[in-house]
Amino acid sequence: HLATINTYDEIYYISDLIAASDNPNGIFYIGGSYVEENGGYFWTADSSYDAVGEYEWMDGEPTFTGATEDGRTVDESYMVILCCQFDWGTSYRYMDVPNDVIDAAPSYSGNLGYIFEIEK
Repeated sequence: HLATINTYDEIYYISDLIAASDNPNGIFYIGGSYVEENGGYFWTADSSYDAVGEYEWMDGEPTFTGATEDGRTVDESYMVILCCQFDWGTSYRYMDVPNDVIDAAPSYSGNLGYIFEIEK
């Protein structure tokens, strides 16, 4: 299943993997989605666990809706992790996106990935 991130160690581990990958500036789907009846983002593998704290979100996120590159409005109810550049360095943050990022933002074509978690 798509990865759930429950500790800062997991965030750092995934961030290090992305940074070392062939696409460190891509966006990567992770296993969180908006659950309306719970009023927030939760991990799909365990919908009772609150997916994120305030620190992990990119500034201004989550927005729950967004504009596509061609001006349409779409629901954003899935989570990605992406590279953010700050004046102090690089960090990885969460952002909410629509189910089909490429339809909403064709400029992301070739820069989209998935972070999977395998249960042992």
